[in-house]
Amino acid sequence: MITVISYQLYFLVSGLWNHSNISGKGYPKSWGSSINVFLTDSDNLNNQTYGETVVGGLKCSLANMIAFAAISGRAGPLEAVVMTIIGTFLYEINRQLVSRYSLDFGGSMTIFCFGGCYGSIISLILFFCTQWESFEEHYLRKAGNFSFLLASVGSLFCWVFFPFLNIDIPNQLIFNFNGGINTFFCISACVVSSVCFTSIINGKFELKYLIYSPIVGGIAAGSSSAIIDNTLSALLLGVGASIIHLIFFKI
Repeated sequence: MITVISYQLYFLVSGLWNHSNISGKGYPKSWGSSINVFLTDSDNLNNQTYGETVVGGLKCSLANMIAFAAISGRAGPLEAVVMTIIGTFLYEINRQLVSRYSLDFGGSMTIFCFGGCYGSIISLILFFCTQWESFEEHYLRKAGNFSFLLASVGSLFCWVFFPFLNIDIPNQLIFNFNGGINTFFCISACVVSSVCFTSIINGKFELKYLIYSPIVGGIAAGSSSAIIDNTLSALLLGVGASIIHLIFFKI
């Protein structure tokens, strides 16, 4: 639901703020002009998209989902809708400000930093609000095998779609065309390494490591996959991300 709302609303919000010209890069079309939506910024030849791309909509959806993860045990569908609508507006303002003052491929600031900060603020608001039942007793906090199944399916989607987030990068980077395939290699290495290391250390394999490892590998590749010029570097990056992932789980 968060993905659908974010994706439908993103292009309207992006067009609104692009006409407002927060980024300072200019918007050549009038208010009544139609919006051309491309797959990525890297696939539009000489056309300027101003962030209005399919991958841009996916990035907005991911940022809102990261934010909602902070309150996923204490909020329901209504809170998700309100949070997504507000978050889409805030996301686009943040994205345009970041594009004006820095170069952020992989979404370190526009997706993960924004989603973490937005989710933390909402979480604090809920913490200081009076709720009818405690956090431990809330029915939405309970999970079972079906929750693990849904999370596993979600991790497979991350495996498939994370490479798309890293093809929407500036064309002036020398190795930008390697971003997508290097992300896939990094995720694959992280998943395989996590399975091997947990089986060796714990004597058994735990499903939670498999669920998180595609996300860990994708995030690790986010800011570096576009400037890695060989497959070995991407594989080593995935192995390193897996080791750090396991260390933090143990801590």
